[in-house]
Amino acid sequence: MRCLLGSGRDCRDHPLVPGPLERKSMWTAERGSAGVEVMVTALMLTFVCALLAATSWGVIDAKLIAGRAAAAGARAAVFDDVGDQRAAAIRAAEVSLREAGRTTEPDIAVTRSGGQRCGTIEVEVSYRTGLVRLPFLGRSVGETTVRAAHEEVLDPYRDGPTGVSTCG
Repeated sequence: MRCLLGSGRDCRDHPLVPGPLERKSMWTAERGSAGVEVMVTALMLTFVCALLAATSWGVIDAKLIAGRAAAAGARAAVFDDVGDQRAAAIRAAEVSLREAGRTTEPDIAVTRSGGQRCGTIEVEVSYRTGLVRLPFLGRSVGETTVRAAHEEVLDPYRDGPTGVSTCG
């Protein structure tokens, strides 16, 4: 093939004809702010994941606190010799919640089956807790109800309960 630039030589050797196109790598072919966009997206995803983790931990912590309060109430009801077992359970569960820093009003249910020796006392504690606590505003967004129950058996060998032991 003859070159149309005036010389009789092949065009590939002509000084005005550019050399073969060099292929650029993917990372150097485009210049711009793609790195910044990736960093912003990664930062937003990290923030969302951290918020979800903090939210789920808050609910798990509330569930553990409710479980401890239910256990304290059931133990107090089992070991109450003279007074009202229901009142002792409610009082102990409320004290346990207050000591853990929970200020919302709990709903405490005391169920007693078999009122004598080897009978059981179950205490269920439920209260509302916030899903996401906003640190600078000092308030919670969204609410959920957390429930926990604990059951204790009246000791067949202790003094206090009347009747014959019916344990199996």
